[in-house]
Amino acid sequence: TTPSPTPASGGQTSCTGGDVLLELLVVTDAYASTETSFTLVDAEDNEIWNYGIGALGNGQTYNFETCVAPEGCYTLTFDDSYDDGLCCEYGNGYFVAMLDGNVEDEASSFGSDHVVEMGDSCNS
Repeated sequence: TTPSPTPASGGQTSCTGGDVLLELLVVTDAYASTETSFTLVDAEDNEIWNYGIGALGNGQTYNFETCVAPEGCYTLTFDDSYDDGLCCEYGNGYFVAMLDGNVEDEASSFGSDHVVEMGDSCNS
């Protein structure tokens, strides 16, 4: 199961065995608890993270980290039920997704959903 999110400082995870660190910084807006959800799945649709509506607090900063195989493909999907993303009328939220220290994507005002694919085997 996906652990409950807690505001964290990040930088706590060390990867071994050739895995690389996948990091996600999320700063939520004023309505994240009733509008925002996100998932991270691998190429076989296995859930790595699944944070449904109500899992994230309003106006909070979260750092999520996990170790993944660099040759994989990982899909991060943000959904916002109000269609305004994490910004701007109701707070200045955003997210930054990083793989092995490289910024893969960042977004704030993305409407109802935003999808990011990360990893060596993703089709670009």
